[in-house]
Amino acid sequence: MRRLSWLLARITRWVAYSLVFFITLEAWARLDDWFQYRAPIFETYTIRRILGDDENGIRHNIPNARFEKWIINAMGFRGGEVPRNKAAGEIRIACLGSSESFGTYESAGKEWPEQLAELFRKSDNMVVVLNTSVVGQKEAQRKRYMERYVSPCKPDLLILYVNFMEFVHPKVEMHESAKENVQKVGIGDLAAQVVEACRVAPKLKEALKRMLPTSAVDLISLKLSERMVSEAERTILRNAVPMDMVPEENVQRFKEAQRELVGHTRELGVLPVLCTYPTFAAEDNLATGQSIILEARASMIQYSEVGMIDCGKKFNQATRDVAQELGVVVVDCDRVLPKTREYFADYLHYTDAGASLIAMTVFQKLCGAGLLENRDAHIRTSDGVESRPHERGKSRDDEGKSVGKGSTHTAVRCGGDGEPRRSEDAGGATVGIGHDGGHRSG
Repeated sequence: MRRLSWLLARITRWVAYSLVFFITLEAWARLDDWFQYRAPIFETYTIRRILGDDENGIRHNIPNARFEKWIINAMGFRGGEVPRNKAAGEIRIACLGSSESFGTYESAGKEWPEQLAELFRKSDNMVVVLNTSVVGQKEAQRKRYMERYVSPCKPDLLILYVNFMEFVHPKVEMHESAKENVQKVGIGDLAAQVVEACRVAPKLKEALKRMLPTSAVDLISLKLSERMVSEAERTILRNAVPMDMVPEENVQRFKEAQRELVGHTRELGVLPVLCTYPTFAAEDNLATGQSIILEARASMIQYSEVGMIDCGKKFNQATRDVAQELGVVVVDCDRVLPKTREYFADYLHYTDAGASLIAMTVFQKLCGAGLLENRDAHIRTSDGVESRPHERGKSRDDEGKSVGKGSTHTAVRCGGDGEPRRSEDAGGATVGIGHDGGHRSG
């Protein structure tokens, strides 16, 4: 009996020591957040502080909110402050995507829309780039979000960086038990939610990742992902064989959604630009990128690794097909971005280098396609009728180029090295921006 009491006292003492140690670490983490970000000490501090749903259920960014490196301006977009009223001759480009465009793993200011903005700023012109992306926004909300939150800032161009992952899963009603299993594997159980509420947990995770060799981090990630995939196959697939090909029905649903999005953008009087959507999986990285691919497969467990590659190929080809069908410029980011860890931080998100390559690809396409000076020529409704008249004071030559009359311009020229510069030299594609609101091509 005396030995049992001694053992219980010892256990109680060590539990108390552990609790004090954890509380000390948590207090340090909260003070660190306060010093770095002026985060509240006694409140929950997660990315939900910058996200909200309005009275119509539309997810949006909360104006003037902040979570760590993510800062929302007064208009409700990530990035620096932008006047609500456009200056004379100003061209606004809005970038609309999800977390990959909002910015996740990149350093502050290195998300691709901000790097695109920097490319235009170096050109000393009147182009302003707005990052209107919202983390976790669903396809069903996107058109209403565009109307209420994007259209009022009067963009001239809208870059549609649409995540096809929402269309990956078959459109069927799952049994409630299956839904619970999907939630458990994809989102985490109660313990994971508790860990998320603890500020010290992500800091310790990042510290360990920096301390451990990359090979050790990959091995740990691989083992955890294998366990998640095994559990998902048992509880969701129920020993069914995963698919090697995405159903055609899913691809057609995605195409229709893209058509509607392009049509709605044109109805708002804005020029749409489509982008293909890079994902990490490829035939040549199934071995070297196994931990990243397996982690992603836990959330798309209906597909094999071959099926994940097929999803990327077919959904991106669907974007190219819709662009050709509707006469929309497409930026083929998927073909440009190498499927390596240098450019991908995980299955969907980018490193600084990956975001930089996306930004340069978009920039060069906008320059090369001459969209800014011929914007109105591309704005059509789905039935081919112009949704707004061409600007006055311009004429069109036989080749369809817009020639401004009696106005001064700043020209953006993309050279062979991809660097933006003002120039009147021969070679490259020139985007002319009339400071009086007119546009021209050089």
